Amino acid sequence: MGVGHIFALGVITRFEDLFHKAADFNLIKVVVAWFIVILQIVLFGYVLYPSRRVAPTLTEEEASKIDRVLYVVPGKHHSIEQIKRAAEKCDPSNEIAYELLKVSMLRDLKRQRFVRGLFAAGASFLLIFASQFYRSL
Repeated sequence: MGVGHIFALGVITRFEDLFHKAADFNLIKVVVAWFIVILQIVLFGYVLYPSRRVAPTLTEEEASKIDRVLYVVPGKHHSIEQIKRAAEKCDPSNEIAYELLKVSMLRDLKRQRFVRGLFAAGASFLLIFASQFYRSL
């Protein structure tokens, strides 16, 4: 999605060159233009960023019951023997339920960020259109 957005912005800026009038560039115009274009790219990149470590966490009470053997936290288990002992004493249904909930919360976080990026892209296209329309008058 982000790559498609970048290509679309490239097409729009090429199209804008057809209507280019002698413009006086100043620092404020350059900063605003970069903000309009780069902000959505950053927001789409932010969709890819959330990893499992930044996913929303469960309450301490729920998390304390889980040995976390389906996704091993390196700081908790330092050897193969420790992982084997944790796997032997874990409750598989708790482990699976924990992982399903954790991944679902991460997926929802990514969806929220993606929708935010879409709205920002729509707003930037609207601003670019308004700018081109105003200059064409």
